[in-house]
Amino acid sequence: MDMNTHTTLHFSPINSLLPQLAITFFSGYCAGILSAVTTQPMDNLVSLTMLSSNRRKSFAEISSEAGFQTLRLRGLGSRIFMIGTLTGVQWWIYDSFRNIVGFGPSSIIV
Repeated sequence: MDMNTHTTLHFSPINSLLPQLAITFFSGYCAGILSAVTTQPMDNLVSLTMLSSNRRKSFAEISSEAGFQTLRLRGLGSRIFMIGTLTGVQWWIYDSFRNIVGFGPSSIIV
């Protein structure tokens, strides 16, 4: 096999704006999911510190009482829906604005 032979992927450009904006929304939604999953435990921990029974406790005490599974999973579904949708819509608005101004939608680089 020749070491100079490269396999390249050729994708046809997306000529229609609607599929490009759908890809943009989906990409933003995926970024929102990653953000929600990453920040969920700390957000739950901060929320638990607001309870009157936890006012004088440290983060370590609260997290050991609640357990990592509770911190990680409580409210995660609704948070994914909220943050994923919000981020997807923000990315969609950004790409729509780029198109309206004349820059065109963001490119997909492969």
